[in-house]
Formats: sequence, structure tokens, C-alpha cells
Amino acid sequence: LPTGFVMMVYGHSGNGKTEFMIQLAKYLAMFGRVAWWSYEQRHGFDLQMAVERNNMKEVSGNFIVVDPIAKLKPGMTLFEELCENMAKRNSPQFYIIDSYDYVRFTFDEYVELRNRFAGKKGIIFISHEQGGKPKKAVAESIGYDGGLTIQVKKFIAHVDKNRFGGYEP
Repeated sequence: LPTGFVMMVYGHSGNGKTEFMIQLAKYLAMFGRVAWWSYEQRHGFDLQMAVERNNMKEVSGNFIVVDPIAKLKPGMTLFEELCENMAKRNSPQFYIIDSYDYVRFTFDEYVELRNRFAGKKGIIFISHEQGGKPKKAVAESIGYDGGLTIQVKKFIAHVDKNRFGGYEP
């Protein structure tokens, strides 16, 4: 992967998106800090169990879970908060947005995020699935625009698109 990239990971509920993403986060933590922005699960039990199951303590200095809803400043949108964090000096190299279905950035906001940070940060969106594609039209468009699109089905990550090479599940 290049230094900065955009990825869309999608799948039906209960098919292993969180498990795959925790494993990917652990791998990415070998190359820099990873911030999991948990809009959907926040600090919920499922996420806590996935963190424990995958022994994320091994990368504790390079992996953080953020509950952006609990920290949201008055008058600030979720998009503005994320951009402010990403722009900070020494901010993480990788951002996992869990999930697009909860944050609901517009496509224009996504383009702004990509233009400002995708060359410098890895940005990964998680989305629910409907009809074999990401549930929301904007999430599907992000998948088309980004460098990688991965569908998680029955606990196997299938590469739909990869501009960087590699298509093995």
C-alpha cells in the first residue's frame, strides 16, 4: 500500500467486518499509529471482545479506539471533528471510520477529506452491505473512488478492487 490510501470494507452484519478490521489494524500498527473512530459501536462489547480476542495489547501504543460522539465539541459536526484531529501534528497515520452508515459524510465531504489527507493518511471506511454492495450510495461511490474495496462475507475478506495489486481472499 502507498503511504496514503482510501479503502472501503463492507459486508452484512455478523459476517466478520469488525474481526477483519481489527486484524488489519494490528498489521497496520506495525507501520504507524492507527485510530479506530467508533461511531457505530463506540466502546461497545463487540468491539471490546474483538480487541481482546486479537490481543491488541501487543500494539497498544499504536492502536487507539476513539468514541467521537462522546467527545464531540458543541457546534462541531462529526466531519469537522475528524478533520481537526487528522490535521493535528503527530496524528495517527491510519484512520478507521466505523461505520460510514453512522457518520454519513456527504460525497463532497469525503472528497475534501481525501484531498486533504489521503496522500498522507490511510483512510478506511466500514459500511454495511445491501444487495451485494455498500448500503449507502455515497459509500458505494467512495469504494469506486478509493484504491481498495473489500467485501467481507462469511468471515472471508474478498477483494473487489485493488489498484495496488493483490486479489487473494
